[in-house]
Amino acid sequence: MGDPMVRISPARFVKNKLSQSTSVGICLSMLVLAHFIDYRFSVTKRSQPVPVVESKESLKRQRIVEQAARSVHGKRVAQEIERIRGLSTREMESQLDDTWAVFWSGAQHASALNPQLDFSRLLACRLRRRFIQTVDEQPPDVRRETARLVRQVWMNQQKSHYRNWLEFRRDPTANSEPPPLGIGIRLAVGTSLFCTARWTTANEFVEHVAECWSGLEELRETMKTIPSIHELERQFVPPNSLPDHSCLVSLIVYAIRRDESFSKSKRAELEELLEKLQQQGQLGSSTAIWNAWDASIDWFDMLHLSLDESCIDRRAGDEEFTFYTCDQNDRKSSEETLVAVLKVIGIKMSGE
Repeated sequence: MGDPMVRISPARFVKNKLSQSTSVGICLSMLVLAHFIDYRFSVTKRSQPVPVVESKESLKRQRIVEQAARSVHGKRVAQEIERIRGLSTREMESQLDDTWAVFWSGAQHASALNPQLDFSRLLACRLRRRFIQTVDEQPPDVRRETARLVRQVWMNQQKSHYRNWLEFRRDPTANSEPPPLGIGIRLAVGTSLFCTARWTTANEFVEHVAECWSGLEELRETMKTIPSIHELERQFVPPNSLPDHSCLVSLIVYAIRRDESFSKSKRAELEELLEKLQQQGQLGSSTAIWNAWDASIDWFDMLHLSLDESCIDRRAGDEEFTFYTCDQNDRKSSEETLVAVLKVIGIKMSGE
Protein backbone atom coordinates (compact mmCIF):
# COMPACT_ATOMS: atom_id res chain seq x y z
CA MET A 1 0.00 0.00 0.00
CA GLY A 2 1.23 3.50 -0.76
CA ASP A 3 1.63 6.37 1.73
CA PRO A 4 -1.70 7.68 2.77
CA MET A 5 -2.50 11.15 1.27
CA VAL A 6 -3.36 14.03 3.56
CA ARG A 7 -6.64 15.31 2.51
CA ILE A 8 -7.31 19.09 2.82
CA SER A 9 -10.67 20.52 2.27
CA PRO A 10 -11.01 23.00 -0.62
CA ALA A 11 -12.04 25.82 1.72
CA ARG A 12 -8.96 25.36 3.88
CA PHE A 13 -6.72 25.18 0.81
CA VAL A 14 -8.04 28.50 -0.49
CA LYS A 15 -7.68 30.05 2.96
CA ASN A 16 -4.02 28.94 3.19
CA LYS A 17 -3.26 30.38 -0.27
CA LEU A 18 -4.90 33.66 0.59
CA SER A 19 -2.94 33.82 3.84
CA GLN A 20 0.34 33.23 2.00
CA SER A 21 -0.54 35.87 -0.64
CA THR A 22 -1.43 38.39 2.04
CA SER A 23 1.87 37.77 3.86
CA VAL A 24 3.85 38.25 0.64
CA GLY A 25 1.86 41.41 -0.16
CA ILE A 26 2.47 42.83 3.28
CA CYS A 27 6.20 42.10 3.00
CA LEU A 28 6.40 43.73 -0.42
CA SER A 29 4.47 46.75 0.85
CA MET A 30 6.78 47.07 3.83
CA LEU A 31 9.83 46.92 1.54
CA VAL A 32 8.42 49.58 -0.77
CA LEU A 33 7.51 51.77 2.21
CA ALA A 34 10.96 51.36 3.75
CA HIS A 35 12.63 52.22 0.45
CA PHE A 36 10.41 55.32 0.09
CA ILE A 37 11.14 56.51 3.63
CA ASP A 38 14.88 55.98 3.11
CA TYR A 39 14.73 57.96 -0.18
CA ARG A 40 12.77 60.83 1.37
CA PHE A 41 15.15 60.99 4.31
CA SER A 42 18.20 61.05 2.07
CA VAL A 43 16.70 63.81 -0.14
CA THR A 44 15.77 65.87 2.90
CA LYS A 45 19.22 65.36 4.35
CA ARG A 46 20.88 66.44 1.10
CA SER A 47 18.66 69.54 0.80
CA GLN A 48 19.54 70.80 4.27
CA PRO A 49 22.56 73.17 4.43
CA VAL A 50 25.69 71.71 5.88
CA PRO A 51 26.34 73.46 9.17
CA VAL A 52 29.42 75.69 9.00
CA VAL A 53 31.80 75.29 11.88
CA GLU A 54 33.40 78.70 12.35
CA SER A 55 37.04 78.83 13.33
CA LYS A 56 38.19 80.46 16.52
CA GLU A 57 39.76 83.24 14.45
CA SER A 58 36.47 83.91 12.65
CA LEU A 59 34.51 84.02 15.90
CA LYS A 60 37.15 86.29 17.44
CA ARG A 61 36.96 88.66 14.47
CA GLN A 62 33.15 88.74 14.68
CA ARG A 63 33.30 89.63 18.38
CA ILE A 64 35.85 92.39 17.74
CA VAL A 65 33.79 93.88 14.90
CA GLU A 66 30.66 93.86 17.07
CA GLN A 67 32.54 95.52 19.93
CA ALA A 68 33.99 98.09 17.53
CA ALA A 69 30.50 98.96 16.23
CA ARG A 70 29.39 99.65 19.81
CA SER A 71 32.44 101.82 20.57
CA VAL A 72 32.34 105.63 20.53
CA HIS A 73 34.35 105.73 17.30
CA GLY A 74 32.23 103.00 15.71
CA LYS A 75 29.04 104.97 16.42
CA ARG A 76 30.67 108.12 15.07
CA VAL A 77 31.59 106.32 11.84
CA ALA A 78 28.05 104.97 11.49
CA GLN A 79 26.63 108.48 11.89
CA GLU A 80 29.03 109.86 9.28
CA ILE A 81 28.10 107.10 6.82
CA GLU A 82 24.40 107.90 7.21
CA ARG A 83 25.06 111.63 6.76
CA ILE A 84 27.00 111.05 3.53
CA ARG A 85 24.42 108.57 2.23
CA GLY A 86 21.88 111.38 2.05
CA LEU A 87 24.05 113.67 -0.10
CA SER A 88 23.70 114.11 -3.84
CA THR A 89 26.74 114.09 -6.14
CA ARG A 90 26.51 117.89 -6.49
CA GLU A 91 26.37 118.31 -2.73
CA MET A 92 29.43 116.11 -2.27
CA GLU A 93 31.25 118.02 -5.01
CA SER A 94 30.73 121.25 -3.07
CA GLN A 95 32.06 119.68 0.15
CA LEU A 96 35.37 118.26 -1.09
CA ASP A 97 37.12 120.44 1.50
CA ASP A 98 35.63 118.17 4.18
CA THR A 99 37.99 117.67 7.14
CA TRP A 100 36.11 114.97 9.07
CA ALA A 101 38.78 112.36 8.35
CA VAL A 102 41.53 114.70 9.54
CA PHE A 103 40.20 114.59 13.08
CA TRP A 104 38.36 111.27 13.34
CA SER A 105 40.27 108.76 11.21
CA GLY A 106 43.72 107.32 11.81
CA ALA A 107 45.13 109.44 8.97
CA GLN A 108 46.14 112.37 11.15
CA HIS A 109 48.62 110.69 13.48
CA ALA A 110 52.34 111.31 13.07
CA SER A 111 55.26 112.04 15.34
CA ALA A 112 57.67 113.38 12.68
CA LEU A 113 59.01 116.95 12.64
CA ASN A 114 57.64 117.45 9.12
CA PRO A 115 54.57 115.17 9.03
CA GLN A 116 53.20 114.61 5.53
CA LEU A 117 49.82 112.97 5.70
CA ASP A 118 47.76 114.70 3.02
CA PHE A 119 47.50 111.68 0.69
CA SER A 120 46.17 109.60 3.58
CA ARG A 121 43.80 112.39 4.57
CA LEU A 122 42.60 112.71 1.00
CA LEU A 123 41.81 109.01 0.63
CA ALA A 124 40.57 108.52 4.19
CA CYS A 125 37.65 110.93 3.83
CA ARG A 126 34.48 108.90 3.27
CA LEU A 127 32.72 111.83 1.58
CA ARG A 128 35.48 112.25 -1.02
CA ARG A 129 35.62 108.49 -1.42
CA ARG A 130 31.90 108.20 -2.08
CA PHE A 131 32.04 111.08 -4.55
CA ILE A 132 34.90 109.45 -6.48
CA GLN A 133 33.44 105.92 -6.34
CA THR A 134 30.06 107.28 -7.52
CA VAL A 135 31.56 109.13 -10.48
CA ASP A 136 33.65 106.02 -11.29
CA GLU A 137 30.38 104.35 -12.35
CA GLN A 138 29.66 107.01 -14.98
CA PRO A 139 30.71 106.81 -18.68
CA PRO A 140 34.26 108.04 -19.52
CA ASP A 141 33.11 111.36 -21.03
CA VAL A 142 31.11 112.17 -17.87
CA ARG A 143 34.13 111.33 -15.70
CA ARG A 144 36.40 113.59 -17.75
CA GLU A 145 33.92 116.47 -17.60
CA THR A 146 33.52 116.00 -13.84
CA ALA A 147 37.30 116.12 -13.34
CA ARG A 148 37.52 119.38 -15.29
CA LEU A 149 34.61 120.90 -13.37
CA VAL A 150 36.12 119.94 -9.99
CA ARG A 151 39.45 121.41 -11.09
CA GLN A 152 37.87 124.70 -12.17
CA VAL A 153 35.71 125.08 -9.05
CA TRP A 154 38.38 124.36 -6.47
CA MET A 155 41.26 126.17 -8.18
CA ASN A 156 39.02 129.26 -8.25
CA GLN A 157 38.08 128.70 -4.61
CA GLN A 158 41.74 128.50 -3.67
CA LYS A 159 42.65 131.70 -5.56
CA SER A 160 39.74 133.56 -3.98
CA HIS A 161 40.66 132.29 -0.53
CA TYR A 162 44.28 133.46 -0.70
CA ARG A 163 43.36 136.73 -2.43
CA ASN A 164 41.12 137.59 0.54
CA TRP A 165 43.90 136.64 2.95
CA LEU A 166 46.42 138.86 1.12
CA GLU A 167 43.96 141.79 1.10
CA PHE A 168 43.56 141.45 4.85
CA ARG A 169 47.33 141.45 5.36
CA ARG A 170 47.64 144.60 3.25
CA ASP A 171 44.90 146.36 5.23
CA PRO A 172 43.92 144.60 8.48
CA THR A 173 41.25 147.26 9.12
CA ALA A 174 39.28 146.13 6.07
CA ASN A 175 38.07 142.99 7.87
CA SER A 176 37.64 142.09 11.51
CA GLU A 177 39.62 138.88 11.16
CA PRO A 178 41.61 137.11 8.41
CA PRO A 179 40.23 134.16 6.44
CA PRO A 180 41.48 130.94 8.08
CA LEU A 181 44.30 129.16 6.27
CA GLY A 182 42.86 125.74 7.02
CA ILE A 183 43.64 122.31 5.64
CA GLY A 184 40.29 121.95 3.84
CA ILE A 185 41.14 124.01 0.74
CA ARG A 186 44.40 122.20 0.06
CA LEU A 187 42.72 118.80 0.46
CA ALA A 188 40.05 119.90 -2.02
CA VAL A 189 42.80 120.94 -4.46
CA GLY A 190 44.47 117.57 -3.83
CA THR A 191 41.15 115.87 -4.62
CA SER A 192 40.89 117.82 -7.87
CA LEU A 193 44.39 116.59 -8.79
CA PHE A 194 43.38 113.03 -7.93
CA CYS A 195 40.25 113.29 -10.12
CA THR A 196 42.32 114.66 -13.01
CA ALA A 197 44.81 111.80 -12.64
CA ARG A 198 42.01 109.22 -12.43
CA TRP A 199 39.62 110.40 -15.12
CA THR A 200 41.73 112.24 -17.71
CA THR A 201 45.19 111.86 -19.25
CA ALA A 202 48.64 112.19 -17.72
CA ASN A 203 49.29 115.21 -19.95
CA GLU A 204 46.19 116.97 -18.63
CA PHE A 205 47.29 116.08 -15.11
CA VAL A 206 50.71 117.66 -15.72
CA GLU A 207 48.93 120.83 -16.89
CA HIS A 208 46.91 120.82 -13.67
CA VAL A 209 50.06 120.42 -11.54
CA ALA A 210 51.70 123.26 -13.49
CA GLU A 211 48.69 125.48 -12.74
CA CYS A 212 48.96 124.66 -9.04
CA TRP A 213 52.71 125.32 -9.00
CA SER A 214 52.26 128.61 -10.85
CA GLY A 215 49.70 129.70 -8.25
CA LEU A 216 52.13 128.86 -5.46
CA GLU A 217 54.90 130.92 -7.08
CA GLU A 218 52.52 133.85 -7.61
CA LEU A 219 51.45 133.73 -3.96
CA ARG A 220 55.08 133.66 -2.86
CA GLU A 221 55.96 136.71 -5.00
CA THR A 222 52.91 138.68 -3.88
CA MET A 223 53.72 138.07 -0.22
CA LYS A 224 57.13 139.69 -0.74
CA THR A 225 55.38 142.99 -1.55
CA ILE A 226 53.49 143.13 1.76
CA PRO A 227 55.77 144.33 4.61
CA SER A 228 53.37 143.30 7.38
CA ILE A 229 53.73 139.62 6.51
CA HIS A 230 56.13 137.88 8.89
CA GLU A 231 59.12 135.96 7.56
CA LEU A 232 57.79 132.69 8.96
CA GLU A 233 54.56 133.24 7.03
CA ARG A 234 56.56 133.85 3.84
CA GLN A 235 58.29 130.55 4.47
CA PHE A 236 55.34 128.33 5.34
CA VAL A 237 52.14 129.77 3.84
CA PRO A 238 52.91 129.19 0.12
CA PRO A 239 53.89 125.51 0.48
CA ASN A 240 50.81 124.88 2.60
CA SER A 241 48.55 126.22 -0.13
CA LEU A 242 49.06 122.88 -1.90
CA PRO A 243 49.07 119.27 -0.70
CA ASP A 244 52.34 118.29 0.97
CA HIS A 245 55.39 117.00 -0.91
CA SER A 246 54.65 113.32 -0.29
CA CYS A 247 51.07 113.69 -1.54
CA LEU A 248 52.18 115.48 -4.72
CA VAL A 249 54.84 112.85 -5.46
CA SER A 250 52.29 110.05 -4.88
CA LEU A 251 49.74 111.74 -7.17
CA ILE A 252 52.32 112.33 -9.91
CA VAL A 253 53.44 108.69 -9.88
CA TYR A 254 49.80 107.52 -9.79
CA ALA A 255 48.89 109.67 -12.83
CA ILE A 256 51.93 108.71 -14.93
CA ARG A 257 51.63 104.98 -14.25
CA ARG A 258 47.91 104.96 -15.14
CA ASP A 259 48.41 106.43 -18.61
CA GLU A 260 50.47 104.17 -20.87
CA SER A 261 50.23 106.74 -23.67
CA PHE A 262 52.42 109.15 -21.70
CA SER A 263 55.99 109.67 -22.93
CA LYS A 264 57.87 106.36 -22.54
CA SER A 265 61.17 108.15 -21.97
CA LYS A 266 59.70 110.27 -19.15
CA ARG A 267 58.04 107.22 -17.63
CA ALA A 268 61.37 105.39 -17.62
CA GLU A 269 63.16 108.47 -16.24
CA LEU A 270 60.60 108.75 -13.43
CA GLU A 271 61.00 105.09 -12.44
CA GLU A 272 64.80 105.44 -12.42
CA LEU A 273 64.54 108.54 -10.22
CA LEU A 274 62.19 106.82 -7.77
CA GLU A 275 64.55 103.86 -7.45
CA LYS A 276 67.52 106.19 -6.92
CA LEU A 277 65.72 108.27 -4.27
CA GLN A 278 64.65 105.13 -2.41
CA GLN A 279 68.18 103.73 -2.46
CA GLN A 280 69.46 107.03 -1.05
CA GLY A 281 66.87 106.94 1.72
CA GLN A 282 65.15 110.14 0.55
CA LEU A 283 61.91 108.41 -0.37
CA GLY A 284 59.93 105.65 1.27
CA SER A 285 56.87 103.78 0.07
CA SER A 286 54.00 101.78 1.52
CA THR A 287 50.68 100.34 0.39
CA ALA A 288 47.20 101.31 1.57
CA ILE A 289 43.83 99.71 0.92
CA TRP A 290 41.02 101.92 -0.39
CA ASN A 291 37.83 100.28 0.83
CA ALA A 292 34.21 101.00 -0.03
CA TRP A 293 33.12 104.39 1.32
CA ASP A 294 30.58 102.77 3.67
CA ALA A 295 32.84 100.02 5.02
CA SER A 296 32.17 99.55 8.73
CA ILE A 297 35.92 99.39 9.42
CA ASP A 298 38.30 100.56 6.72
CA TRP A 299 42.06 100.70 6.31
CA PHE A 300 42.27 104.30 7.53
CA ASP A 301 40.15 103.91 10.67
CA MET A 302 41.68 104.27 14.09
CA LEU A 303 39.89 101.00 14.83
CA HIS A 304 41.98 99.25 12.18
CA LEU A 305 45.15 100.72 13.68
CA SER A 306 44.27 99.26 17.07
CA LEU A 307 42.83 95.96 15.79
CA ASP A 308 43.96 93.19 13.50
CA GLU A 309 43.88 93.88 9.75
CA SER A 310 41.48 90.96 9.28
CA CYS A 311 38.76 93.12 10.87
CA ILE A 312 38.69 95.45 7.84
CA ASP A 313 35.42 95.32 5.90
CA ARG A 314 36.90 94.01 2.63
CA ARG A 315 34.77 93.89 -0.51
CA ALA A 316 35.15 93.27 -4.21
CA GLY A 317 36.54 96.35 -5.90
CA ASP A 318 38.83 97.46 -3.07
CA GLU A 319 41.90 99.20 -4.48
CA GLU A 320 45.52 99.34 -3.44
CA PHE A 321 47.43 102.62 -3.53
CA THR A 322 51.15 103.21 -3.22
CA PHE A 323 52.09 106.01 -0.84
CA TYR A 324 55.43 107.69 -1.37
CA THR A 325 56.86 109.44 1.67
CA CYS A 326 59.46 112.19 1.43
CA ASP A 327 61.79 112.92 4.35
CA GLN A 328 59.48 113.81 7.24
CA ASN A 329 62.29 115.14 9.43
CA ASP A 330 64.01 117.41 6.90
CA ARG A 331 61.82 119.84 4.98
CA LYS A 332 64.64 120.90 2.64
CA SER A 333 65.37 117.29 1.63
CA SER A 334 61.64 116.70 1.17
CA GLU A 335 61.31 119.72 -1.13
CA GLU A 336 64.36 118.64 -3.16
CA THR A 337 62.70 115.26 -3.76
CA LEU A 338 59.51 116.90 -5.04
CA VAL A 339 61.44 119.33 -7.25
CA ALA A 340 63.37 116.42 -8.80
CA VAL A 341 60.10 114.60 -9.59
CA LEU A 342 58.54 117.78 -11.01
CA LYS A 343 61.53 118.26 -13.32
CA VAL A 344 60.96 114.83 -14.84
CA ILE A 345 57.45 115.82 -15.94
CA GLY A 346 58.64 119.20 -17.21
CA ILE A 347 57.80 121.55 -14.30
CA LYS A 348 60.55 123.76 -12.89
CA MET A 349 60.66 126.25 -10.05
CA SER A 350 60.98 129.91 -10.99
CA GLY A 351 64.54 131.08 -11.41
CA GLU A 352 65.80 127.72 -12.66
